[in-house]
Amino acid sequence: MSFRKVGIVENKSYDTDIRKKVEKLLNEHSVDYFQLSNDGLDLVISIGGDGTTLYTQSKLEGTPIFPIKDPSRSVGHYSSASKEDFEEKIEKLLSGKFYEDYLIEDYLRLKAEVNGEELKNTENKELDAVALNEILIGKDLKNMLNFDLVFGDNVYAGQRSTGVVVYTPSGWSGYAKSAVGRKIDDGTFSLVCIAPYSEDITEKIHQNEKELYIPKTFVFERNEKVEIINKNDSRIIFDNDTNNRSYKLNKGDSVKVACHEIPARFIRFV
Repeated sequence: MSFRKVGIVENKSYDTDIRKKVEKLLNEHSVDYFQLSNDGLDLVISIGGDGTTLYTQSKLEGTPIFPIKDPSRSVGHYSSASKEDFEEKIEKLLSGKFYEDYLIEDYLRLKAEVNGEELKNTENKELDAVALNEILIGKDLKNMLNFDLVFGDNVYAGQRSTGVVVYTPSGWSGYAKSAVGRKIDDGTFSLVCIAPYSEDITEKIHQNEKELYIPKTFVFERNEKVEIINKNDSRIIFDNDTNNRSYKLNKGDSVKVACHEIPARFIRFV
């Protein structure tokens, strides 16, 4: 596999020396580099934390991503390298062999349609409405969301909770885990309601001889869809990006969430 055209995106608050060193390595290997785009790039190097990575993947359709993190500033859940070892790994990537030195792993992503139309570029033409971690539907912490849930032959009408999170296996460790969503298998996606009021969307467990009610986790296969029928004004937010990928929902809107056809792809080393 050859990487001749590489895009670079960076968190502007990160150490500028990282980008300079990346550019130096690319020049040494006669690799052309550009700003981030979805136009014929072989690879995109993302310099920053998880937020930068989530932004990067929302702009791409199948292009592999090489995220570089600073461990002192970010967890870097999807990162392929850190500021301590990225030079060695870029060298290995550009000089090495596919499968022997590095791999490309696919990560499931989610998309949404509202009233039958795919939600994409409706309010911010720069970013796509695709989620690597989760899609959140909600109002605010002060008000309950009223909605119906529909999947397959199952209808859960008249539900109430603070919000609804639809999440991927890789996104479980973020928002979904905080919402007490269960860890799920690769190739599936899941839905959990935040602070549910309705019994249909809770489940009873026993702990220390006491009965507790926790949010119920609904799990779906890759080819399934889940529909949330919105009963009041709210918003749909992709990957917790409230600044760029947040869209208004009106009362009566039908939101259908499914797996995106094209996964996010990340460089991993053998």
